[in-house]
Amino acid sequence: MQPAVLSKPQTATVLGVHLSTINRLIKSGKLPKIQLSDKRVGVLKTDIDAYLQTASNRIMVAGVGL
Repeated sequence: MQPAVLSKPQTATVLGVHLSTINRLIKSGKLPKIQLSDKRVGVLKTDIDAYLQTASNRIMVAGVGL
């Protein structure tokens, strides 16, 4: 079974952020990308899940949302 790959716009929708935020996360290395073709980039669903888990952990450590 192949891993699920989302486009950058789909990733933005899943995370509830603007596409420019996805571009910044990819550029900073916080969200890994995979090159689908010369012009297309995707993000693995497992990488999105890992990013969300990391972000959630940071919030809990900072005490935000308590």
